[in-house]
Amino acid sequence: MQVESARERMVFIDAMRGLAIIFMALDHVRDFFGVTPFALLDLKQTTPAWFVTRYITHVCAPIFVFLAGCSAWLYGQTVSKRALSHYLATRGLWLIFLECTFISLSWGALLGGVVSLQVIWVLGLSMVLLAALQYLPRWAIGALAVLLIAGHNLLDGWHSKDFGQWGWLWSVLHEPAFHPGAIEGSGVYVAYPLLPWLGVMLAGYFCAPFLQGDAGLRQRRLLAAGGVLLLAMLLLRAGNWYGDPQPWQAQARGALYTVFSFLNFEKYPPSLLYLCITLGLSAWMLAALARINPARLAWLTVYGRVPMFFYLLHLPMIHIGAQIWAILRYEQLSGWNYANVPAPQDYEPSLLFVYLVWLGYLLVLYFACRWYGALKRRKPNSWLRYV
Repeated sequence: MQVESARERMVFIDAMRGLAIIFMALDHVRDFFGVTPFALLDLKQTTPAWFVTRYITHVCAPIFVFLAGCSAWLYGQTVSKRALSHYLATRGLWLIFLECTFISLSWGALLGGVVSLQVIWVLGLSMVLLAALQYLPRWAIGALAVLLIAGHNLLDGWHSKDFGQWGWLWSVLHEPAFHPGAIEGSGVYVAYPLLPWLGVMLAGYFCAPFLQGDAGLRQRRLLAAGGVLLLAMLLLRAGNWYGDPQPWQAQARGALYTVFSFLNFEKYPPSLLYLCITLGLSAWMLAALARINPARLAWLTVYGRVPMFFYLLHLPMIHIGAQIWAILRYEQLSGWNYANVPAPQDYEPSLLFVYLVWLGYLLVLYFACRWYGALKRRKPNSWLRYV
């Protein structure tokens, strides 16, 4: 029987997190350097290359949130429940603060008076709640995860406007919405509601023990779990039975676009079918990574061991870089991706350009992450563990 050490298990998890980070960076580079006049998932206007480029990044948020739950369980095996609660609560509040300040500023939203609550916010809020929910029996945590992931689409018929002055709370829980502030143009945009994402984090916390022990058994579990999730997605989607608010339809543009329609699931909030396909594929990706010699995954773990540092660094780097590019190339600021600013007349989105810029950023960030990872290893119990 092949039993892995704790260090090897962390290599396994960090490599997967690093892979998600790489996909995430592609999506964000595209946001600033490859703005298109159409939504990339709009089947009436998109192209296969643009669609796939956007679609493959769907796995990022589910991987981050699921592995955050796994990491919480692993950390909990080395400290008391009280210490774990303290860490989760303080780190969660810190992430919420960062989302409302530095990260919203990095996107450019805060410059217009808008706080954008995205994945870091929901990670933080889920951690705060996990600090308390970890005291539940393990079976109850698993049951709650299934209920939130599988059942939240039953709530799709209710909307923030139905709750009057409490509509903001429903937005936080289930429905993305913009809530205007006192000053014109200001407000809070909730992009990542809590309920389904909390379910994903609880699922990670519940499933983490199954990643321990015999490597062969873990491999079979991952393959089986991924297969069950993907089969459930196919069966539910085939008849548009349940699990996504938008039914699939045959497309006039051809069979390929009909396949795209079948697989085009709602992310805001993440539908059951969205989570089935992303978590199912992620399980198979984990299984594939687990078969690779840890030494060959070292380059991925450079990113995956410092995900928060990567996130906080890459956004302003991409945003500032896009401004410099726009000034040099078009003699104006790059605002046509997030503000009501028309694109230059000679601007033409290039997917090749997006991929080249993405690779350039990954190279620079690799060395930055390697430096910061070494710094964290030298000071494991310092404030650096919060970044």
